[in-house]
Amino acid sequence: MDALKLDAFLRIVEGQLVENGIGRDDTVVRHVATHSNRIRSGSAFFALRGSRADGHAFASAAARNGAVLAVVEPGRVDPATVDGMPLVAVADPLRALQDLAAWWRRRIDARVIAVAGSIGKTTAKDCLVHVLGQDRCVYGTPGSYNSQLGVPLAILECPRTAEIAVVEVAVSDPGEMTRLAQIVDPDDLVLTNVGTRWRYRFADRGQQIGELLSLASKIDANGWLLLGQDDPELWAAAASLRCRRITQGASPELPRFGDPVRDPATTMFEVAFPGREQASVSILTPSDALVADVQLAISAAWLAGVDASLILDAVLDYKPISTRLEIWRSPSGVTLMRDVATPDPMAVSSAVRTAKRLTRPGGRMAIVLAEPAASWDVDAAAGLAEVLVDEHADVVFGLSPSH
Repeated sequence: MDALKLDAFLRIVEGQLVENGIGRDDTVVRHVATHSNRIRSGSAFFALRGSRADGHAFASAAARNGAVLAVVEPGRVDPATVDGMPLVAVADPLRALQDLAAWWRRRIDARVIAVAGSIGKTTAKDCLVHVLGQDRCVYGTPGSYNSQLGVPLAILECPRTAEIAVVEVAVSDPGEMTRLAQIVDPDDLVLTNVGTRWRYRFADRGQQIGELLSLASKIDANGWLLLGQDDPELWAAAASLRCRRITQGASPELPRFGDPVRDPATTMFEVAFPGREQASVSILTPSDALVADVQLAISAAWLAGVDASLILDAVLDYKPISTRLEIWRSPSGVTLMRDVATPDPMAVSSAVRTAKRLTRPGGRMAIVLAEPAASWDVDAAAGLAEVLVDEHADVVFGLSPSH
């Protein structure tokens, strides 16, 4: 973000200097930090409350490491402990950080493409950044920075020189998307899918869909919403949006993808662009879900105006870098697959199908549940059991509640 003098910073975060006689006129904020060990020159330290630690306890460490100021809750930090560092008091430091990110979003010229959904967000986002970067300056949010904290941190790192910013967004609870939508204010939206997470947090699937689609509520007729699944409920809920609505696999304006052909480590498919060339694409993954994410990124890049030849060059032997899938093969013929997945049946089913494909003829598939089932609620456990039955697992091992 641009450098901010102290008075401008105070206006944006709606903060007040703590009355300790400190408020240097030469204070300039150039970066933000939420960890006292990650202070850079010009960093403002935001003291956030976490589930395991409270940032207010580290304000003095932030001062020692060179923070130019700390954003804190009133009365939580003694000015005498921060070695002359200015303290800015706000009601909610996280909200202040979000306000700062929203301010910066309004000042960047980049076209912002948001990526949301139940699963596949990070892979689709990373691939889209890779493809878009073939002919323009593109910024993509790092890793899985998609939360109430991660999104503002990602937005604040977006440089002015970016022509396109691809921002990953996630919600866990009702009402969260309203705030994130104000920060991201996307020009376009990729919605990968809608899983069954509503069972755990939302009243019903419709509420979760409404939450996700609220991210597109301000996208105008020049923007688009790309739906990663042909879902009648999702399509109906999106009918009131002003933007173009396009469904993967069901629109003539998108690339068409042929049936995948796989070997143990690679998936190949044909892609045909509307009125353009057709070519074979090889992706270094055996996972159906990851291939679908890459195909969705190809479609999004096409909608964003990337030439077909550049897209094909970009995805040539592309290997998804954000996948949590790891595969080992032993000399004795045993294949071990590790997939970090949530209890969401959609994610588990995808992992199990990939494991089945890697099982050699005549072999057996054993599933080890690394999280004690006692920690799951009834709906999550029932959904997992249904997946394991449907996918015909040979044997399932689980941790006992006491381990």
